[in-house]
Formats: sequence, C-alpha cells, structure tokens
Amino acid sequence: MPYSHIQRAHLTFGGLLLALVSLPASGQTATTNEGTAYRLEDGTAIYRETHMLYEIGGKPARLVLYRCMDGSAFARKIVVERTGAATPDFDFIDGRTGYREGVRTSADDRDVYWQKSSSTAEKRKTLEIPANAIIDSGFDAMVRAQWPLLSTEGGISAKFLLPSALRFLKVSIERVKLKPVVGVTHLRMKLNTWYGFAAPDTDLDYRSSDRRLLRFKGIGSIHDARGRNQAVRIEFPGGLQGQRASAGDIETVRSLPLIGQCGT
Repeated sequence: MPYSHIQRAHLTFGGLLLALVSLPASGQTATTNEGTAYRLEDGTAIYRETHMLYEIGGKPARLVLYRCMDGSAFARKIVVERTGAATPDFDFIDGRTGYREGVRTSADDRDVYWQKSSSTAEKRKTLEIPANAIIDSGFDAMVRAQWPLLSTEGGISAKFLLPSALRFLKVSIERVKLKPVVGVTHLRMKLNTWYGFAAPDTDLDYRSSDRRLLRFKGIGSIHDARGRNQAVRIEFPGGLQGQRASAGDIETVRSLPLIGQCGT
C-alpha cells in the first residue's frame, strides 16, 4: 500500500474520533459537545468542532460542524445509524477544497464514495461489509461493546473503512500503560498489517466511568490550509452539556454556508 494511503488511514481515524459522542438512551435529553484541536508541533489552537445529536426518521443521527477559530464554519459531517451503530452512513464535506467522503445506503446496496476536491470526479464502490466492520464513528460503538476485551493481550481487532482507498483496513485497539491519570483509560489504535510499522499510532484517553472520549492525539481528519495532513491533539474539556438540539437548531447548522478559507 502506498504511504499516502497509510497517512489517509490515520487521517480518517482522526475523523471518526472527532465524532465520538455517545447518543443518549431513548427519551433522555440529547447532548451537544464542543472540542478544540491543537497543532502538536507548537500547541496552537487551529479549529473547533460542535457535535449535535438527534434523529432522522427514528434513526440516531449526529451532525458535526467544524469551525475556524473565529467561529466561521468550514466543514460539516452528518452520520446516520441506518444499518447499525458500528456501520453508519455518513457524509463529510470540506468547504475549503470540496473534499468529500462517505457511505450511502440505497434499496439494494451500500456504496462508499470519495472526492479529492471540487475539481475532481467522485470515486465510488459497492461495499461488502465484513465481520467486525467499523465505519466512521462506529468506532465508538465497537469500543463500548468490547470494552472488557481491551484489557486482554492484543486487545481487539476490527476492519475499518478507509473511503479514500475504497476498502477496509485491519486495525487493532488495546489498553496501554502510560502515566496513570485517575479516572482515565488510555487506549492505542494502530494498523494491524505488515506495513503498520510505517504509520504513526493513535492515542486516545477515555473517561473510565462512562467511556467517553476526553482526548485524541494523532493525525487528524482536517487538512491544513495547504491541504496537508497535520498531527493534532483534540481536547473535550469538562462534561457533556445536556442541551436538546431543536429542529430549528439542526436545520440552521445543516444549512450554514461553508467558507472557502479560514482567516490567519
């Protein structure tokens, strides 16, 4: 596999981890969650994201809005659990370049698609869903369902969809012993292939009490201004806020125009 695809694998891992906000049980208050991304090399805050949870036709859904530090929206993702929590449909678009990727469900098939920019053609392929498959934020459902196994030797294995390669890649996720932090569980995710040595690991800190993501460290899903991959630390400070997302709020965020460039 070309190294560019290895980089994209971790890039996409970053994308799913930015959406690791758990859906409430039926009848409970929906939640919104705020996160901030910092560039690893110098600690500069470079973008924020807002997560809104709701339903589409009775199916759990998540809307993620990516914003410049001045608050302007530049990218958006919609995730819908049409066929299961671990393998949802999703659509991501970056207004700066027209980059797009996702999964669509039709009457007969599920298709993965990827578009490098607004000036290039969309590529697509019909999916065959393997056992232990993960699509986008379905990673969170997999972690929650198999939490006890993360402490076993080797952790858990899965197959994660990489839209830019139009195929699934083998990954492993396990608990690691880092500097102890009270109430925090450290996880590490890496490619479980012969070329995995060439790709950086992804580290995640979860709150042990409710298994919610607190911090992500690795190659993020959002390119820099030049379209390059960037290493980031994503922080979700404090607890989740119990705020119901109204239909009007959702529609406002869904229809916000995406800007073509963040200010410097």
